[in-house]
Amino acid sequence: TDGENDLRRGLVRALHSGSFRDDATRVLRAVRYTLRLGFRLEARTHRWLRRDLGYLDTISPARVRRELERMLGEERAAACLLGAHALGVLGAVHPALGAPEVAAALRRMRRRQRPSPVELLASLVYPSDPAQAEAVARRLGLTEGQRRVVRDVHRLREAEAGLARPGLAPSEAVALVGGATAPAVQAVAVLASSPLARDRLRRYLARWRGIRPLLGGDDLLRLGVPPGPTVGRLLRELRDARLDGRVRSRRSEEAHVRDALRR
Repeated sequence: TDGENDLRRGLVRALHSGSFRDDATRVLRAVRYTLRLGFRLEARTHRWLRRDLGYLDTISPARVRRELERMLGEERAAACLLGAHALGVLGAVHPALGAPEVAAALRRMRRRQRPSPVELLASLVYPSDPAQAEAVARRLGLTEGQRRVVRDVHRLREAEAGLARPGLAPSEAVALVGGATAPAVQAVAVLASSPLARDRLRRYLARWRGIRPLLGGDDLLRLGVPPGPTVGRLLRELRDARLDGRVRSRRSEEAHVRDALRR
């Protein structure tokens, strides 16, 4: 098959015209190998691949996910996905993945040094509305953990306007993030359009999510807080007060609790 000569010339070549029809996962593999090796598609192979993109519909979600995960694991994964987008491969997997906004999100993510597979997955669904993202998740056969990241990405996207509000307190920003998974926060910290929202998401990851009150539940009970939901509420109040710099020591936290009991 003259494969040795193709290697020298840097070509990826299908062996026959029905190759992609016989197994459409070869479409995804051809893109992956081309970008990994710095090769190009041989001319007829390029025509056959474009002609047979519709056969990707014959591939089960589980097989699509396995091939996508291999692509996400490549050293130049963002470039690989952009190549798949340019060839129409992503759009053939699901129409929402072929939107120009997906390519723009991937280009922004490519600026980040070695983005993680989950961050790149988030880039694919960030431009979609929640219903489209759920349809993409079904088509890609995403795991429950991956679906949670997709949902968190969209929840954070809806919160971007609030995160970009001038004068927003750290506690308010933490409430808007609402315990979203770290990969989703990392992705939106790159993809968000507002510099202020991006900065607050980075601060959340670097500092705010780790801030806890110095007092614990047992300490509050010793101070006279009745057992029950009041303990949890006051611990959240103390955390917010620490985030916003209103309490800075154990003594000031105790004073805050005593004041709350009087109220």
